[in-house]
Amino acid sequence: MHPRPAHWLPSFVLPVALMLAACSAAPRPPESLPATMRATTAPALPATPDEAWPQVFTAVQEAWLFEDQKLFADAVPRGEPAAIEAAYLAQRGTPGFDLRRFVDRHFVLPAAIADTTVEPHATLRGHIGALWPLLTRRGARPVAYDSLLPLPEPYVVPGGRFREIYYWDSYFTMRGLVASGQDALSRDMLENFAALIDRWGHIPNGNRSYYLSRSQPPF
Repeated sequence: MHPRPAHWLPSFVLPVALMLAACSAAPRPPESLPATMRATTAPALPATPDEAWPQVFTAVQEAWLFEDQKLFADAVPRGEPAAIEAAYLAQRGTPGFDLRRFVDRHFVLPAAIADTTVEPHATLRGHIGALWPLLTRRGARPVAYDSLLPLPEPYVVPGGRFREIYYWDSYFTMRGLVASGQDALSRDMLENFAALIDRWGHIPNGNRSYYLSRSQPPF
């Protein structure tokens, strides 16, 4: 065996030493950093349904008023949340109060799940190609108190109970779009991600207010 040189050190020592030196160095003043690296003020997050109408939200979810509890999280109030909360607190103890009728009076529930049944195709590629129009949503104008975060371009949703995009899912969706020759729609999905970064500072788990507190593995 060849003897080790006198300056030999375990391979992990140098990286650790460099990390410690970096941590102990005086921080650079903000004005010396590139503009893209300077801290910016985080945008104010919209209230989530459980924050905007907490008493009504808790009552509905605890009563299991709907089989799918995501349904009410995606509902849109017909008026000011504070006024709806006040009406609920005033009426909930009255004789004959019906929580479901109250919800129908004060909220717009999401539309029924769209049918994604397509005619039989000879190939799997043909079947998938027929699904794209059924799963594509257009960027709608913002609606007051809606948990859905508006996006500027068309986008593809997973379908079923999911009426919004999802970060991780969309990567695979975009690969499928490109394989189907839908390059423009794939680019639209990318532009929507850029818009989310511009507005919120990151790509959330999905474009809902209640997803802004978390993301998914980046792709």
